[in-house]
Amino acid sequence: MKHNTYYIRWGSSLTFLLFLLLIASNSILAAEGSRFFPETKHTVSGKFLDYWNSNGGLPTYGYPITDAQMETDPETGKTFLTQWFERHRLELHPENAGTKFEVLTGLLGKEINRTKLTTEPDFQKATQLYDPTFSKDQQWYFTETGHNLRFGFLKYWQDNGGLERFGYPISEERKELDPESGKTFMMQWFERARFEYHPENQKPFDILLGLLGKQIKGSKSSSAVETPIPPTPTAIPPSTVPRSWIDTTLLPSQNPRTTRLEVQTCIDKVDNYINGTRKGFLKGNTIPANVLVLTSFDGNGTTGRHWNQYPVKPVCYMQDWGVFESLAEYQAPYEGSYRGPIS
Repeated sequence: MKHNTYYIRWGSSLTFLLFLLLIASNSILAAEGSRFFPETKHTVSGKFLDYWNSNGGLPTYGYPITDAQMETDPETGKTFLTQWFERHRLELHPENAGTKFEVLTGLLGKEINRTKLTTEPDFQKATQLYDPTFSKDQQWYFTETGHNLRFGFLKYWQDNGGLERFGYPISEERKELDPESGKTFMMQWFERARFEYHPENQKPFDILLGLLGKQIKGSKSSSAVETPIPPTPTAIPPSTVPRSWIDTTLLPSQNPRTTRLEVQTCIDKVDNYINGTRKGFLKGNTIPANVLVLTSFDGNGTTGRHWNQYPVKPVCYMQDWGVFESLAEYQAPYEGSYRGPIS
C-alpha cells in the first residue's frame, strides 16, 4: 500500500511539473510577441514566430496547424514544446538557449520513411554520380548518408538553409506520388523535408517543399486546416484583381507600411490571393501594365527610395521587398511574380 501511494504521488508530481513547464513555456512565448493566423485559427508566438519570420515564413513552413504544446520527439524520446505547420514541425530546445539551435525543425523526413530507410533501394546508400558535362560544384555526394544531391535540388538546398534547415539527403531523386495533390513529381527526401520539382511552375516556384506537417499531423489533429477562411470573395474571377479588393483589404493602398509585421501581413494577403494563379518572372522579363506585382523590387535594399524610377506605385513595401501596382509596361529589375489585370 505504501508503495502504491509512493507511485501515485510521484506520478502526480511529474504530471504537475510538466503542466508548470507548459505554462511557463507558453508565458515566455506570449511575452515575446504573437501572430494569429485566421486562415487556420492558430497563433504563433515568441521564439517560434521569430524563427518562422527569419527562415522563410509562409513559403517554407506554411500555416500553423496546431498551437504550441508539449510533445515527445519520436527520434530522441525527449519532451519539447512543439508546434506543427503545414510543411514542418518546430521544437523549442531550452538546452540550446542563446544559440541559433534553440529552435529546431523536426526530422519529419526520417519519421515518414523509417521503414523505407531499410527496405527501399532509393533510400539505400548509392554510388556517387558524376556528369562530366557539368561542374562538380553542381554535383555533391554526402558520405554521411551515401546519397547524391545535384543541380536544381542542390541549388535550392544551398540557397534556402542547407544542412541546418533540411538535413542530409536520405534518398536519391525519384518519381513519387504526392499524397496531397494525387500527382506524380520528381522528389528527393531529406532528414527534415521533401523537395518536389514542379515543371508546370516558373522559377523560383518550380521547386517546392512537401506538406509533411499536414501529412503527419493533419489527419490526427482536430485543429488542422478544416475550414480555412477563403482568401478572396468567391464571386471574383480568378484572372483579375479587383480594385475594391486592393482598397478594402490592403488599405491604405497609397500609404506604404513602415513596420516589418505590417508589410509581412500585407504580403501574406497578396501571396495568398495570387497563389496558384501567379505568373513568375525573372530579372529582365517584361512586366505588363495594370497588374499587382509581388517582388524584391530592385534587389539592393533601395525600394523605399527609388521605386518611383519605375512606372509603379507601392501598395506596401519595406526596403527591398513589397507589393506594387504596375502603371505601365517595364523591364523587371528583379525577380518576383504578378497577378492581374487589376479591374
